[in-house]
Amino acid sequence: MILLTSSCMLFPKNQVSILDNSNCDLPCWNNIIAGQTTEQDAIQTISNLSTINQKSIEIANEHWNIFDNRIFFSLNGTKGISEIYIVGELVKSLWLCDNLNTTIGDITAKIGEPEKIISGGSIGGGRDVILISPTIGVSYFYNTKEFPKEVEFEINPEIQVDCLILFDPTFFTELMDASMFSMGHYNAEETLRVMYSWNGYGNLDKKYPPRQP
Repeated sequence: MILLTSSCMLFPKNQVSILDNSNCDLPCWNNIIAGQTTEQDAIQTISNLSTINQKSIEIANEHWNIFDNRIFFSLNGTKGISEIYIVGELVKSLWLCDNLNTTIGDITAKIGEPEKIISGGSIGGGRDVILISPTIGVSYFYNTKEFPKEVEFEINPEIQVDCLILFDPTFFTELMDASMFSMGHYNAEETLRVMYSWNGYGNLDKKYPPRQP
């Protein structure tokens, strides 16, 4: 009960979730589907969304990593940067970040529990916890840096996520190789070595201790 109460205090349920600010269900977000939506359609979509700070939209128009282009924007009321990653003419991944008002439980209620999990130390402090559903094309993560000690390593459905990632499932290996599921650290082979199959909620150190690739 102490752990649950502390967790609820740390992760309050706000009024509007990023999942509710969408006209379609995961792995779709406002008609953007990774692997199907074109770059131009994605630009048109975000340019018409009231939940996005229109002044924040920026198109890189340059190659980066394995991507031919990137589109940056911020959700209203946030300073965090969300991104759309383009290969050819198609969206391959969409990152929605900062103040999403969305918990692990909110996401699992939509698509089921994650298939994979990575739990590892962060350069900025705390532990990065990355949950992935490769067959669906959804990932999400959070960092424990600001967590009270009594709940720091206890993963539960009340935890709010920092970023929600939608990606093309057929492009999963390429995205892993580009370090997109390891905070920029590992290629695909290394990512698979540090990854666990999901085994339920509980203590991260007992169920999913950090691994070296």
